[in-house]
Formats: sequence, structure tokens, C-alpha cells
Amino acid sequence: MKYLLYCIFADEKSSPAVRLAGIDGQPIVVVSHSGLSASVSPCLHPSLTPDIERIQAYQRIIERFNHDRTIIPMRYGCLFPNREEVGLHLGQRAHYYLSLLSKLEGSVEMGVRVMMSEGRLPLEELERKREAHPMSNTQSPLSGKQYLTARKAHYSREDHNLEEIEHIIAQTHAAFSGLYVMFKSECGTTEVSALGNRVLSLYFLVLRDSVESFRQAFRRVSKRVPHKLLLSGPWPPYNFVTPERTR
Repeated sequence: MKYLLYCIFADEKSSPAVRLAGIDGQPIVVVSHSGLSASVSPCLHPSLTPDIERIQAYQRIIERFNHDRTIIPMRYGCLFPNREEVGLHLGQRAHYYLSLLSKLEGSVEMGVRVMMSEGRLPLEELERKREAHPMSNTQSPLSGKQYLTARKAHYSREDHNLEEIEHIIAQTHAAFSGLYVMFKSECGTTEVSALGNRVLSLYFLVLRDSVESFRQAFRRVSKRVPHKLLLSGPWPPYNFVTPERTR
């Protein structure tokens, strides 16, 4: 029978006293080896299609173990042919996992999202129209000039956005100084109806004892930044776990 891996942690603490049910209601068991433990559950189906119910059950187990210990959350779908192979994996990767746990020790993840609202850029609007009506655009004597003007405005706006993002990151670094261990950021673009929203996501690895201080600092900085800020967490350190490099 295959086993699904949820998270890895140091084995000095016992597993949760309550009986836990993972994906498809299967019981959670703990496999230990080489100073490490892994939470796993039996897998009844050959394919674990990631539907909403299964993803929620998977995250619920990870968050339960993260509640009172430092963990390495695993990506959904990490399967092993049996429990013995889980133990063998822990033994083979012990150095890497123990080193990573040392970096994550006593920490959780806090997330800050910056909603940088902005209207649709002229270049994006013109490109949309040109794709919808290519012949009419090429026949228009003003379309080329309009396109070049919009293109110049687009890149000018992009430069401004990059400067603003750097400014916001600098502000948050200063606001949360001394309250986090590591930091990561990512920026993407999504659309809401006819408007475009640039979303800046900031991730902080924060010591558990500093979570409340982090929240207080967030409330202060949210009053100074001219954008809507959203705070989430504490979470397992999803964004601070990277796959081991292999040769």
C-alpha cells in the first residue's frame, strides 16, 4: 500500500495525542528514522487527484503538526510505495532535512499582500483591439502612432511601478526590522473585471514569539502605505522550503 507524505520534523516530540484523519479519511501515522519523523497516511487510490476536499485535508494535517513544532511542509502528491521506503528516504536525506529544520527552528510564515490597483494600460487595450480586429487596425493611419505612443507610456509606467515596488519593500523591511529571520517577495498581475491589479506578495519567516509584535508593526505600516495591505498567517513555512539540489 502506498503512503502519502505530509510533513517532516525532528522526532524529539511525540505525535499529536488525538487521532488524526488525513486524505480520504485515512489515519495519520508517524514514521521515524535518523532523528527525523514524517507524518504519512495510507493511500487507497492509485491517483490522488488534487480536488478541493483533498487539498484542504492535506493542509489541515500540515497545520496541525505545525501548531506546536517546527516542520518541513511537503508538496502535495509525494507518495512512497510503503512505510519502509519513507524511513529509507529520511535516512538518505537526513543531513539536508536536519539542516533545513535548523534554519526554520521556532519560526512560522507570515504573509503580506499589497494590492496595487491600476487601470488597464493603453498598450494592453490597443493590443487587445488589434488582435480582435487585425485588418481594421492596419488600415488605420493613426493606429501605428497610437501604438507607439501607448508602448512608450506602458514602459514608462512599468518603470514607475518597479520603483514603487522597491519603495514598498524598503518600507516593510524597515517596519518589520528585527521581527523576521528570512524574507521573500513575488509580484504578479491579475485582472478584476475591467481593471488590472498588480499584487505584491511578501513572505516573512517569523519567530513564533514575535508574531504578535509583527501584527502590531503591520498595523502601523498599513497606515503609511498608499495601497491596501492584507495580512495572513501564521502558516507553515511553505515559501521557505525549497527542493534539495541534486547532482
